Amino acid sequence: MQKFALNWKEGLEYLINQGILEENNHAQIAQFLHDNPFNKEQLGQFFGSSKENHQLIFQIYSQSIDFKGQHIVDALRKYLNYFTLPGEAQQVDRCMLVFSQKFFQDNPGDVFKTSDETYVFSYLLIILQTDIYNKSVKTKMTFQQFCKSSKLSMERDLGEEYLRYCYDQILQEPLAIHSSIEKQQNSQINWMNLERKSLQQKIYIFMPRIDYIKLFMEVFWPALFVNLNVTIERTENVQIISIAMQNATYTLQLMSMVGICDLCQQFIQWLCQLASLENKQLKQKNYKALQCIIDLAIKNGNALKNNWRPVLEIISSINYLLNEKQKGKILQEPLESISKNIQNIIDISSIDKVMQNTSNMDSRTILDFLQSLIDVSLNEITLPEPRIFSLQRLVEVTSFNMDRIRLIWMQIWNLLKAHFVTAGIHANSDISLYACDQLKQMSVKFIQQYEHNNFKFQMEFLQPFELIYAQTQFSEVKEFILSCMRMLAHMCYYKLKSGWRVVFKIINQSLQESIVLVNISIDVLNKVFSEDLINLKDIFDEIDQTFQFLFNREEQHVLLKGIEYVQNAVDSLMKHDNNLYYAFWMQSLAHICNLFQNNQQQIQEQAIQSFFKILKSNTQNIKGHQYVQIMKGMMKELFVSLSKAKKEICQMAHKSLLELVFDHDIKEAYNEISTILLNSTFQTNEYLAKTSVMTFKSIIIKEGQKLDWNQTIQILDLMVQNTTPNVLFEAAQLDQSIIDDLLSLNLPKNQIRLNSDQLTLKCILQLMLIDIIQDIVDHHIKLLNEQTYQYLLNIAQNLFKMSFRFNRQIKLRYFLQQQGFMPNLQQLPGLIKQEKSSAIGILNLLHKQSLVNEVLLKDLIQFIIEILEDTKLLGQIQVNNQFKGELEKIIINNLSIIQMSVIPILDNLDLKKIQDKIKSLLSYFVQLPSCYSLLVSQCPHCQTCPYKCMQKSEWKKLFEQIQQLQLKLISQI
Repeated sequence: MQKFALNWKEGLEYLINQGILEENNHAQIAQFLHDNPFNKEQLGQFFGSSKENHQLIFQIYSQSIDFKGQHIVDALRKYLNYFTLPGEAQQVDRCMLVFSQKFFQDNPGDVFKTSDETYVFSYLLIILQTDIYNKSVKTKMTFQQFCKSSKLSMERDLGEEYLRYCYDQILQEPLAIHSSIEKQQNSQINWMNLERKSLQQKIYIFMPRIDYIKLFMEVFWPALFVNLNVTIERTENVQIISIAMQNATYTLQLMSMVGICDLCQQFIQWLCQLASLENKQLKQKNYKALQCIIDLAIKNGNALKNNWRPVLEIISSINYLLNEKQKGKILQEPLESISKNIQNIIDISSIDKVMQNTSNMDSRTILDFLQSLIDVSLNEITLPEPRIFSLQRLVEVTSFNMDRIRLIWMQIWNLLKAHFVTAGIHANSDISLYACDQLKQMSVKFIQQYEHNNFKFQMEFLQPFELIYAQTQFSEVKEFILSCMRMLAHMCYYKLKSGWRVVFKIINQSLQESIVLVNISIDVLNKVFSEDLINLKDIFDEIDQTFQFLFNREEQHVLLKGIEYVQNAVDSLMKHDNNLYYAFWMQSLAHICNLFQNNQQQIQEQAIQSFFKILKSNTQNIKGHQYVQIMKGMMKELFVSLSKAKKEICQMAHKSLLELVFDHDIKEAYNEISTILLNSTFQTNEYLAKTSVMTFKSIIIKEGQKLDWNQTIQILDLMVQNTTPNVLFEAAQLDQSIIDDLLSLNLPKNQIRLNSDQLTLKCILQLMLIDIIQDIVDHHIKLLNEQTYQYLLNIAQNLFKMSFRFNRQIKLRYFLQQQGFMPNLQQLPGLIKQEKSSAIGILNLLHKQSLVNEVLLKDLIQFIIEILEDTKLLGQIQVNNQFKGELEKIIINNLSIIQMSVIPILDNLDLKKIQDKIKSLLSYFVQLPSCYSLLVSQCPHCQTCPYKCMQKSEWKKLFEQIQQLQLKLISQI
């Protein structure tokens, strides 16, 4: 700590070498500095250092200081209690930047709208303190002056009451006393003592006061001016002219020093008139005046103050003449002679020195200088043959003064940016391109400077690019600006902060223009979205607009790039706090959703793939309620868009959904997924409807343990209702007489309009849903409670009843086929498979539940008897030969139910529990239609056929099973 107190550089190096601190552990160093009582002046020197890692340590250190709810004066006083504010302006500037960032972070929008405003005002408070408590400042800042300064710097009024409080607080007590101020105070006391001693001893000494000189100059000036003017007018003696010019220089310096601005202006105007190149005949005195002005501009720029314009006009004229001469042009007299003389007395490098030495000017003078140079530049670029000399010099001066404190730099740039915009939208494209090129060069230098969070310096600096782009009429200028943005993105990606806002505003304008500009913007975006997007967290609104404009384009490669960017953006942000950026990445996903209905198949496929890829790769970061929101919104929109999609698209979407469900735990969203699949069964797209039912089935089979079965059975019921071919079942309710009457009318084919395709699809979907019931029975019957079991049983029974009734209306089926329902079938349209599957489902449901609830055994046997009774009756019905084959198919269907389900159930049943039903069962089995006779009717060649066909084998097996069951039933009587 002693080493640190003497020299912070050596102290820090020692602590790192001793292993007490880690060089790259900024948080550790900041905590160490906070916990140990170091020398405040050395600490201030450390914090004021320009090194980036020191500034990072300082920021972390400042995070431990709490400014919440504090007035800025109190906060600044508290802040400066931790360390002594350094003496150099740049060091003070860095300290104020860090303070402003932390104060605004703790009090956002309280008094100040941005960190920039906080910085400007806090710096004004430091200036106010210095003005009040520095003894060398004779005329103190009044409250009115403070208010005026605040309004000009802040560009808005903070209110007299607020400013009065700040002024009075600092007037009563300084924010902090710097050691340099104390030294100045001690020095002032020493001078006062020396003055008293000298007066007592009657000794003349040099006094550091200019009051007397000012009074003397005001009295002496008229005579001096007349003397110099007359002397120069009347003589051609070079030596006398040189002495007069030297005296003029000294006089001007004195008048500037004592603050006699009006007299300075008159004096400079006199010199400039004498040195003007517009004089037709220049004499030696004119050239000496010209030389005097150049020397004065180089050595004593502050002396010129706000009188720079005539000087810069002369410099511009000198450059023009010398430049024309260098090009080999022969000028008209007297300009040819003047240019030769100027070459002899003025070195062209002296103009460079004028510009270089602007870095030594005080804050007021540099602003006056730049305003004058801007005025001269405006005149140059509006000439019939525009010139860029002053515009070029503006860039040089800006570069030389880029290290000034931010408060002054902001004022400098406010002057410059308007002029660069004017030059950038010039009617001459060469001038526009040159202005943009100069902006580019300055931008690269400026962006290298560190910008604290919540500040807008970069944005202000790059804003001319945005304004020029919006107003220029030249496409080549727009291309050049975009290439500048590309360069900044590649060279300064992690240096850019608030500047990104301007970059994206320009890109967003370009995305609405020609494809040439769009392609350049894509080059910029390729870089942006290949990096961590957290660096751009403050401009998500602009990025969102970028996505919007990208997806408004029609070019395929642009849309594909947009999809890629969204995916990269979401993946990048998901690595960080999901909750902070949830709204942004949700909106980004929504942009992809807008492409689901794109008429380009490749775009549609890529959008769907990226959508699911984002969800699957970030499942761990997406909360359950967020998944629910995604399913209700974007996933629903996706499946609605599939209504017109091709088979491959539907297949890909469902496959991706299943992968998402199976590979990731998103059970909170299962209900929403089921609802989406339900809605898909309403669509006219056959493959979509079928695939949705199959997807629903897959989820039930594999994810049954996670499902809400109440909701699942309800969705199943709604699917059944939605896919019910109501036209068929309503027709099945008609009396036989009505059907006979319809047949007797001999209506032409297709007289009654039936949507055969939709009816067929619904019949197929119903069969698939019946299979789902069987899957539930096979895999998840134990998960059903009494209520859900009964619900499922009712669904199966309704399906059976509807198909049962329709199948037995053979004449109706014939009539419907004549009117266009499944007209290409070799047999009559029917719901044979639906009846069989639903019956088996009911039997299995009742059987499995009867094992745990014997009350249901009665329902099971009753349903078996109903099937046997129906089979018996069917065998007794007499129909004409036209419909005999259809009747036998129904009987065969019943026998198949008996073989596949009834017989196995009765074989495994404890017959003692149904003792009262055994005789009934036996009687029905005895009266069943002959299986073999049915087989013969189905195949006339059966008796003579030498082959043992599968169907013959099955019926033989059924006959044997029935015989065995009959024997078993007899044994129980």
